[in-house]
Amino acid sequence: MWFRLAALWGCTVREAQARCNAHEFSEWCAFYEIDPFGELRSDYRAALMTANIRRALGDNRCKVQDFLLLGRPESRPSRDWQTQKADMTAWAEKWNRKAKHGNSN
Repeated sequence: MWFRLAALWGCTVREAQARCNAHEFSEWCAFYEIDPFGELRSDYRAALMTANIRRALGDNRCKVQDFLLLGRPESRPSRDWQTQKADMTAWAEKWNRKAKHGNSN
């Protein structure tokens, strides 16, 4: 938690420890439990938005976890670049059709 606070405050961990007593530190820890902050939370928000966009485009099978940088299921098979390229091409073609025709299918 000290590293999160130091990053938030724009200082080193030693500087954060010097300016924050044990009581305030415990309050920051409690606050983090209620409202997490930092890069992991930002990554989650980006994954949530990406999943919602994909769902709006008709991919109802996707989950937020599919777009998280960390915590992806290990059982998920990795795909080669050709498969990924084919998926993105198909997605782009579908998106372009929707944008061109203005329909939701």
